Amino acid sequence: MRLALIAAIVALGRSPALAQQAKLTGHVNANPRVEASGSSGGAYAGRAASTAKLFDYKNLKNVVIYAEPVSSHEEGDSGGPTVTVRRGRYGATFEPNFAVVPANGRVTFNNASDERLILSAGGESVAPFTATLDKGQEQKFKLTTRGIYHVFCPACGGQRDEVKIYSAGPYFAVADEKGAYSISLPAGDYKITAWHERLPPQRKRVSLRADEKAQIDFTLSVFDLPEVK
Repeated sequence: MRLALIAAIVALGRSPALAQQAKLTGHVNANPRVEASGSSGGAYAGRAASTAKLFDYKNLKNVVIYAEPVSSHEEGDSGGPTVTVRRGRYGATFEPNFAVVPANGRVTFNNASDERLILSAGGESVAPFTATLDKGQEQKFKLTTRGIYHVFCPACGGQRDEVKIYSAGPYFAVADEKGAYSISLPAGDYKITAWHERLPPQRKRVSLRADEKAQIDFTLSVFDLPEVK
């Protein structure tokens, strides 16, 4: 009886659902790592690079790495983060101000204010939407278009604050302050994308076997911007 129980536990630990997982790790950095300056030369002298906005390449934030299966498949309806919005003396604030939603995921907006708020995704958002939230209400919104959403409160006044929500692939990670990331995913063939709002994305392909650990590094660069003619 005891041996049978031990054997069952061992068999469970080797179940196909657990054995088919693979792990992808790596680092993302930016090239060139330059600092803003008023000079017209240096790394920004090129015609393509000269159009890039200057920002701190040494400390990239909100870098998303996501994996998409090469073979087509139907993505399920998945969950997502909760964003809390408050209206204060100086306008609306969002917590967090950056979030990632899996493919076909839902973001929940929580109105922590004492009044009705109207939120809007506009500007450079990949798809527009409007949400009306009563006092203390939560609402879920499904994001079916991949890309970045800029959500703000148009009527809240003050300095405009917003939350940036990125709709990524079914498997994703946000790189830490050192650029490191880690994704656990089923074995298979994938397209891997590293994305940052101000830099062109970089894509690679990888084939992962069950229980395999693979490393893919990315270097994002302003020199991958299209040539300005």
